[in-house]
Amino acid sequence: MIKKWLIWLRYAMVPRGQTKKAFIHDMGITATLMGAAALFCVFLNIAGDSDSAVPMVFVLAVLLTARFTDGYFYGLFATIISVFGVNYAFTYPYFEFNFTITGYPLTFLTMFAVSLVVGMLTEQVKRQGRIEAEVEREKMKANLLRSVSHDLRTPLTGIIGSSNVVLEQYDMLSDEEKKEMVEHVREDAQWLVRLVENILSITRINDGA
Repeated sequence: MIKKWLIWLRYAMVPRGQTKKAFIHDMGITATLMGAAALFCVFLNIAGDSDSAVPMVFVLAVLLTARFTDGYFYGLFATIISVFGVNYAFTYPYFEFNFTITGYPLTFLTMFAVSLVVGMLTEQVKRQGRIEAEVEREKMKANLLRSVSHDLRTPLTGIIGSSNVVLEQYDMLSDEEKKEMVEHVREDAQWLVRLVENILSITRINDGA
């Protein structure tokens, strides 16, 4: 059981394969949303009594964090920051921790549940998007192969046909007709060369992308 939880935490904290740049980007989103929520709550405090509004502001910030970041870590991290931040800076007695306030455990559980649910839904949407993109790529690849096969078949059929005529009716053909058959073979061969070069160019472009 412990091993399963450790495996879950490994993939929940930071998505597998996430780059350092993506990690910094998601942390930036988290910090920005938490900072914006804190600043807005400061303005609410200046304007008047905001004890009931502050938790909702941070719940919204947690929800947005879970939605616009990758994985569960950032939503959970925002939840922890929100719970301790609201308790310390926006709840009486101010700038002191007091977890005996009525209803505070419910606020914590609400934020925690929001971050988990939104994180899971976001991951499912992204996973579905990746699957659809992969299906589309495979479909495009199949269409390309069919198109290439058709384009290859046409000049190859011409080369085989002209070659068979020359080989089977060599003595019956005039020099001019033989020259014409060989010219057809050369044109079809040049067509094949251009087609292969185009395919290689597309492959190099895709590799670069």
